[in-house]
Amino acid sequence: MATESGSPPLGGATPGLPGPAVSRRAVLAGAAGTSVAGALWLAGCGSGTSAGSAATGTTAAARGAGKAGLVLVPRFDNAPDYVVTGSEQRLCFGLGSTAGEIVNDGPATLAITLVKDGKEVGPPISVPRHKGDIPSAYYPLRTTFAAPGIYKAVAVVDGVGLDQTFQVSAPGPDAVPGRGQKLLPFDTPTTKDHKGVEPICTRKPEPCPFHDVTLTEAMAAGAPVAFIVSTPAFCQTAVCGPVLEILTKAAKDFPSHRFVHAEVYKDAAARGNFEQAEVAPVISAYHLTFEPCLFVADKTGTIVERLDNVFDGEEIAAALKKAAG
Repeated sequence: MATESGSPPLGGATPGLPGPAVSRRAVLAGAAGTSVAGALWLAGCGSGTSAGSAATGTTAAARGAGKAGLVLVPRFDNAPDYVVTGSEQRLCFGLGSTAGEIVNDGPATLAITLVKDGKEVGPPISVPRHKGDIPSAYYPLRTTFAAPGIYKAVAVVDGVGLDQTFQVSAPGPDAVPGRGQKLLPFDTPTTKDHKGVEPICTRKPEPCPFHDVTLTEAMAAGAPVAFIVSTPAFCQTAVCGPVLEILTKAAKDFPSHRFVHAEVYKDAAARGNFEQAEVAPVISAYHLTFEPCLFVADKTGTIVERLDNVFDGEEIAAALKKAAG
């Protein structure tokens, strides 16, 4: 399997089980600065097991690297309140090498088994690989968790079990709005009123066309809304720019929809260093600890899809069609 050497981090936020509470700016900035190798090992991922023991855990001798030389990498934020019970969750995984490189030509599908307290939670879930029009491959698993706790995702590649541990919580007040919930009105910066955010769009060579109206105004139009939070210039994962470009192109096929883009940082350009910048107000309003994030809502303002961290044109188009009804 081919790998990408020196590639950007695997995902939009620093993975791993939640640690001490930190500011959203610190999480976003720290995630962007994490190396690929750091993303792999901070995650505590890649426990190698035999195929027969994949569902029940690993031995100390096997932990670290499987015979396949691969690790299973979470491409999602594993902070508290990110993975929650009671509604469909979309969790992206990737494959990486033990040398810290992204694997782009993994299996066309991964059969991922979820394990809690040493017991399988339902049958294996077949997850297709996505690659197409973004820099690196990923596998978006969709499922609904009935109970909170520590879970393990297990995939078998070339006869070797690779696993990744993550936390599931009951929905709390700081959870990011998800499917079935209402989009939150917010007066995002526009070309007429930057609201203190400079610049309002870091897309180059010119700003994207999604800053004519605020999110509040877009929602008042009574039409489907696509709201993306991303920062092409300051995102170090090589995902934020491409997904904004993909959405810009897709918008042409959905003239009845309203599209809004908001930047992550309020003053990164002025400071010249995103690690020292203040996050834009929308980040706190939406409780975001990761980016990019795309919310797609129907004409009633109900979120029909939320795409986090890594997504491609196929998923974007499907979300926009779903919002159209």
